[in-house]
Amino acid sequence: MTAPWAFRTVTADQLALVWPQATLHLMCGSGKRSSQAARLPTDRGHTAVNVAGGITEWYRAGHPVIYNHTPADPPPPAQKHAAPSLKRLLPRLFRRTSA
Repeated sequence: MTAPWAFRTVTADQLALVWPQATLHLMCGSGKRSSQAARLPTDRGHTAVNVAGGITEWYRAGHPVIYNHTPADPPPPAQKHAAPSLKRLLPRLFRRTSA
């Protein structure tokens, strides 16, 4: 019987055989964090596959990597409403209720 958090680990070349039709394959820089992250969906009954060696091995094996550069000065986020003052907010957060 396998552990409830069990998930498969594949190599970068094994992923390349099914990419881009792959469903949920997790990658990080080296494969350690993605193996930890793979436990989350598998604990909830989903199938996840960790890629051994992460994006580093994917790149070393000659598979495509696309980098999206962020602009140097991204636009500031739009504000819909002014934030309430802290003096007005704190009493609401810490209001005592009778038991």
